[in-house]
Amino acid sequence: MKKNIFVMTLCFLLLTGCVFNARMNVISSTPGRLTNIRKINNLDRRTSDLFNNFAINIYNELYEMNENLFISPASIYLALAMTYNGANGQTATEMANVLGSGDLSLEQFNQLSRDLQYLILGYEKTKFELANSIWIRDTFEEFVNKDFLNRNKEYYGAMISALDFNDSRAKNTINNWVNKNTKGRIKKAIENDINPLTVMFLINTIYFKADWKTPFEKNKTTDSVFYTIDGEKNIKMMNSINQYGYVENDILQGIMLPYNDNQTSMIVLLPKDDIVDINLNANNINDLINYMKNNKATVSVSMPKIKMEYEKNLKEPLSRLGMPTSFTSLADFSNMATNAAESGLHIADVAHKSFLAIDEKGTEAAAMTKVQMDVTSMPQIDYTMNINRPYIFAIIDNNSNTILFIGTIFKPEL
Repeated sequence: MKKNIFVMTLCFLLLTGCVFNARMNVISSTPGRLTNIRKINNLDRRTSDLFNNFAINIYNELYEMNENLFISPASIYLALAMTYNGANGQTATEMANVLGSGDLSLEQFNQLSRDLQYLILGYEKTKFELANSIWIRDTFEEFVNKDFLNRNKEYYGAMISALDFNDSRAKNTINNWVNKNTKGRIKKAIENDINPLTVMFLINTIYFKADWKTPFEKNKTTDSVFYTIDGEKNIKMMNSINQYGYVENDILQGIMLPYNDNQTSMIVLLPKDDIVDINLNANNINDLINYMKNNKATVSVSMPKIKMEYEKNLKEPLSRLGMPTSFTSLADFSNMATNAAESGLHIADVAHKSFLAIDEKGTEAAAMTKVQMDVTSMPQIDYTMNINRPYIFAIIDNNSNTILFIGTIFKPEL
């Protein structure tokens, strides 16, 4: 039987706006985000641990020796969360286990996902933007469960529209929405013409831009060398001496570089020997962050300037994490569409794209996850940290230690 394909796309990025090109029937005309924002200064420990466990699990699945990695676990999580609202039976059980929500009701899970969005949307000085949308093939609209749409509208603020996917301009319409909401850093969520079997796209976009609390001085940026596994690489190295959160043990040096909103920071973990010695899990990264918060030191830090893009298919990693049924004909998405069983509605693809720029002024980051369902004096220096070899880094929420972005740099790109 010919299978319908449902496509869900989650994006964290930076873009410029464009006009829609194809005719749309707007079902829910929200701005694509929650509007009645309840300010959350801190996620509770259980919620933060839930998100961080997922973050570390997907990071470990994607980690490859000698390959740069940069993802937004929040982006991937919210993409899957929107999809999870349409799952049922064994499919829902597997997804719940991967998302860490096995003992929560669907309403409780959506409330936690909403809190994550409240946290992101509530930053005042940092430019942290988020938007969600659902695009439905016009001939498939009659089969989509209203409860599924209503939950995505209520908990994710999704803009919902029916669109003629056979119109050659439909792809541009969706891409323009992504481009606008990611401020140009990810211009295309859909590369090729829309598959005739694709019946829906769910899209979430997030964009992050923040200045360092203490910027690196441009005149102190120097030509330097980064020691990759393959040999030396010439790079631009930023340099600073300042008070930072700091940790050091037999395995690593760690530093916490705050942004000027006092709500977010970048942490960098530099191995003393081999990067594989840093065995990350949610508990030890939380302990490292807490130690750095409480241990301020004067650190002479040298850090590479970076500008990079990353793209990865997440189908196999997510299957290995425990949700293989979602990608097969046995998938049960009957809470998404009334004809899910007979049409073979399943996840055909999950893709993640991201962008990262680190310079003297601050950091710019963006990511997209697409879930496609086929249907003046020298101070006294305490420590020196020269980030001139492969390292792990993350952008975190200061209060809850929630990981918003995480990555590994083996070969700095600029």
